[in-house]
Amino acid sequence: MRQGEDKFYNQTKEFGFLKDTADDKEYFFHKTAVEGPLPRDGDKVEFEGETGDRGLRATVVKKVTAADK
Repeated sequence: MRQGEDKFYNQTKEFGFLKDTADDKEYFFHKTAVEGPLPRDGDKVEFEGETGDRGLRATVVKKVTAADK
């Protein structure tokens, strides 16, 4: 699994973007890909990534730790 951080999540449209900590690439994700609680901006996550027809996409997203606020 990849390690990353939730950069942005739109609760109304139910999608967001993750940043991979290994290579700084951004992955799109939809609410349906999240297992467990939805991540919030800055939360650490683990995810599986793939290349879709519109770019990089996270297929399985799991929140690891909450962001320090």
